[in-house]
Amino acid sequence: MGVASIDHWVMVVGDVDRTLDFYRRLGFEIGSEPRPGGRPPMPTIRIGRAQKINVHAHDWPDRPGYLGARRPSVGGAAPRLMGRGCAAAAPSRLLKNAASRGKVPV
Repeated sequence: MGVASIDHWVMVVGDVDRTLDFYRRLGFEIGSEPRPGGRPPMPTIRIGRAQKINVHAHDWPDRPGYLGARRPSVGGAAPRLMGRGCAAAAPSRLLKNAASRGKVPV
């Protein structure tokens, strides 16, 4: 399984409204995407037609139905990758390359 593309980035912030306002003033398009299951809409910073950054608040794990990082830190970010090949191979590939338990090089 190889990486085909970056689907989106996730950025963890202390103040979602302030962050979105900052990027809006820089000229980025700000969007909001509906989420299934009654979850609140996802604020996004759009980069052209195909790229986006999802903006998460550091305290969102306390929200019902939150599916992101369990202990996000303000300033944290992570890519969400799209792969080629068998998705079932991804966990073993990550483990083989020490991507579990915080061993990813930064």
